[in-house]
Amino acid sequence: MKQHRVMLGGRVLWRAAQLSHAEAFAAARRAEGVDCHVVPDTEGGTKREPRINPLTGRPRRGSRRARNGAPEIQAGADVGMRTGASVGTQGDGSR
Repeated sequence: MKQHRVMLGGRVLWRAAQLSHAEAFAAARRAEGVDCHVVPDTEGGTKREPRINPLTGRPRRGSRRARNGAPEIQAGADVGMRTGASVGTQGDGSR
């Protein structure tokens, strides 16, 4: 996880995972008269391989890599389930 730091001289006042949060914290301290600065974390994070869903054999949803690399669903598969129409209704109110 990223560790952006808000520093007062050589002392760490606060650590944040998001740079915008560290900048907001530092701005608030500056408004109080504390002279501090933000040191962004420049260390590259480790990239994890996508986890494979054992039921489908595809990567789990949520990662950008999974959305771009997953094959498209074939047209015509489960069309009746996606229409939203219930079985046995005709739309005119009769049953």
